[in-house]
Amino acid sequence: MSFLKILILAIFFTVTINSHSFGLIQKSSDNIAAINKMEQQTYNQISKTKDPETLDKLYVKIDLLRELKSLYSTKPKVQNNEKLDRLLKAKVIYFDEFNNFVDYLTNLSNTINSLEKTIQHLSERKKILNEEFLSIQKNTLDEELLDLRYKITQAKLDQAKKSIDNINKFLNDSYKSMNSLTHKIALDKYALKNINEKIKSQEKYYDEMQDNIVSQNIQLDTQIQLLVSQIMHSSTSSTYLQNRLAQLENQKLYNENQLFGIAISIIDLKIRRYLIEIIENKNSTHAVAVYTQIQKEIQKIENSIDTNIQFITNYSPPNYTANSQVSYFVYFKQTLLDLMTYKQNLSLLENKLNTIRKILLHIQNPSIYALNKAAKSLKNIGIQVSHVLNYSFFEYKGIDLSLSLILKIIILLFLGFLLDKHYKKSLEKLKLRQSIGEANIQILKTLGSYIIVIVILAISLTFIGVNASTIALIAGALSVGLGFGLQNIANNMVSGIIIIFEQLVKPGDIINIPENNISGIVVETKLRSTIIKAYDNTDIIVPNSYFINSKVINSTYSSGAIKLKIPFIVDINSDIEKVKEIVIEELKKQDYILDNETYSPKCVLIKQSIYGLEFEAWAWIEKTDLKAPVWLQELYYVKIIEALKKNSVVLSTINRFLEVK
Repeated sequence: MSFLKILILAIFFTVTINSHSFGLIQKSSDNIAAINKMEQQTYNQISKTKDPETLDKLYVKIDLLRELKSLYSTKPKVQNNEKLDRLLKAKVIYFDEFNNFVDYLTNLSNTINSLEKTIQHLSERKKILNEEFLSIQKNTLDEELLDLRYKITQAKLDQAKKSIDNINKFLNDSYKSMNSLTHKIALDKYALKNINEKIKSQEKYYDEMQDNIVSQNIQLDTQIQLLVSQIMHSSTSSTYLQNRLAQLENQKLYNENQLFGIAISIIDLKIRRYLIEIIENKNSTHAVAVYTQIQKEIQKIENSIDTNIQFITNYSPPNYTANSQVSYFVYFKQTLLDLMTYKQNLSLLENKLNTIRKILLHIQNPSIYALNKAAKSLKNIGIQVSHVLNYSFFEYKGIDLSLSLILKIIILLFLGFLLDKHYKKSLEKLKLRQSIGEANIQILKTLGSYIIVIVILAISLTFIGVNASTIALIAGALSVGLGFGLQNIANNMVSGIIIIFEQLVKPGDIINIPENNISGIVVETKLRSTIIKAYDNTDIIVPNSYFINSKVINSTYSSGAIKLKIPFIVDINSDIEKVKEIVIEELKKQDYILDNETYSPKCVLIKQSIYGLEFEAWAWIEKTDLKAPVWLQELYYVKIIEALKKNSVVLSTINRFLEVK
């Protein structure tokens, strides 16, 4: 909860700064004044520079500065409400005027789609400039040119976003007023009657035109067939006949295009009639059916246009004379342009149809407007929060530091922490189920943790915007650092990797490093160091390089048991066999000592010295039972001395206790 409160306060504070202080600092006038100053400095540099390549870059810089100044000087176009106010204040509102206003709203919707594509293009351009910032060579002038291109892209992006906001606001105001507008139009029965009669007369005119064109095409087909027959049966190639054939086929294509134009005009009339029905009846069921029917007709005409475009694109005229082929291609080119125009007109009509449907939604149920407005308000709040989170308060070489970036990294680190914690818990469960050794589990934990760290680091660098070249630069810097002052760290890390993979030292091993006087039980092996629990219960952190560069005695490397050596000295006149028998029998009585075919207590005579007969008792104990080998060794030594005394064996006046090896 405290973290959430801090985040809310940070957002509020940043919004305040962004809307007041930051706005005051970065006014357009200040930006233009700064650009003028840079422009003057650049002109001074041009007057002093003689290098042609540098001069070209300076002139490019002048052009970029002028473009940026023009962008800062241009205010985003605000949609005025003059047309809407004129419609609302008019005493009598005619349908034609309202229909033109619907066209205007449709064009605004198309403008929004175009601006959204522009924003997408500019965003991609911005990413490319970021990558160029990271990969550019150390050249101040090149960095300035890139920085100007980046600012121009950002300014265009901001203008496009503001334009979309202004248009959306105007569209929402217009849709809100549609209910009263359509109500006024519906009251003017005389105007509606006139427009219906006009539509009927136009439909009749277009029907007559269609009939005339169809009859013309029938006649053209007959003439084309006759010409083809004459050309095929003619012994000599006739240029006149071929040109005439090209003209007739072009006339037929022109007529077919005329049919497309008439069909599109009829669709326009149907859309106008559809709008009248909505204003008069506001019947949603009937309106949806008409809407679906008009959409199908538009799709049918569009498919026919696409078929003709494909035919013209792939058409190859017969092997006629060169002049005839040129005639074909000239006619077809113009026909293709006409078809593309018709297709664009169809797209505009379909957009108008969608605009009318939006009008229907608002005049049927005005509460829809309120819901849309609430959704728009939430969207605007989200956009503002997004602007705050994405506001860059530190920028260097195309890397923008923002609240969103910091939050992403924090969330990523938190997820990495949870992943590491879950991974280690899963390994503990696996150890219990599969009876995997502690040493193997520890190795898996260490390797898994480091892999998670590397992956999280790589993703974090990607969020920041670091690319491969920057990572290579960082790796080079680390190499230099290793060469100067990080040799020991690198040595220990490489040694740790060798120890982990070769399992030279594992958790639970009893080790002794004589050179450093270190002995104890291995608790944990990390990448840089190993933790050893000494026999006095203190923790010793040993760098991994010690295990590679020094002599290490691992008492439990090859088996699961550890050998204890217990030295003692008896009088020189003592019975050797009796001493051995007493010691072995006593050791077999003690706890933890193994007594089987592989491991059984032994007692051997080492040598005879001035002190007496020097013996060594050998005993093996399980590694898992070994809590403190020094203490056990001392305990067994005491038991051996007591048993010898009890059996009247004379001990030497000097006895030594040696550490376990």
